[in-house]
Amino acid sequence: MASIDPSLYEAAKVDGAGRFRQIWHITLPGIGYVVIVLFILRLGNFMDIGFERIVLQNPLNVHVSDVFDTYVYRTGILQHDYSYSAVVGMFKSFWMTKFQRACTNPSPNSFKKSNSIRQA
Repeated sequence: MASIDPSLYEAAKVDGAGRFRQIWHITLPGIGYVVIVLFILRLGNFMDIGFERIVLQNPLNVHVSDVFDTYVYRTGILQHDYSYSAVVGMFKSFWMTKFQRACTNPSPNSFKKSNSIRQA
């Protein structure tokens, strides 16, 4: 928000815009790119879990609390099957990368040339 020119707020006050109008028409468009970048970075953590799930997991709730990360931990560290757990971890990373790219890249059809512009 520090990069938004304060003269925009002053001009909006002179034009009679209230605080809500200033936020809607100046602040939100000014920080829109920051919100988009933070959203894209947050998509990478979509399937990650906290350490508390591993700590609180026990034989009574393992059938409902088992996710990729706890499965990789259990097979890799506890059962000493390092290669298999590495493959499962890479599988999760691969699909999360695909998911992140699908959410952030525009559709291929959005860049087609329109017929209204003629090439000379």
